[in-house]
Amino acid sequence: MQFRDAIVRQLMVQMQGIDAELTGDGIYTEQGDVVYIFTISEADVVTKQYYIVGEQQYCLIHLTSFSGSESAESAVQSMVDSFIWNEGKGVFDGIFYG
Repeated sequence: MQFRDAIVRQLMVQMQGIDAELTGDGIYTEQGDVVYIFTISEADVVTKQYYIVGEQQYCLIHLTSFSGSESAESAVQSMVDSFIWNEGKGVFDGIFYG
């Protein structure tokens, strides 16, 4: 099972009994890393999970918005675009620049 499929399966289990829609998208960081974006839309809240995928590692950026703020979306996009893996230091040693 691919990493992406495992995430979708986990999110679907977590959403059971919730009136929400799950959508997915994919982009690349400015450094060329794959980013999976999963959006959970409910009546009054939108949650987005951005998974920056590296070699046997990932970094998760989680955004929950009750207001639909474009500035929050812009901030997350800046984090995604500036993320660089700190190679050789471990799974949680990515660095955000900007």
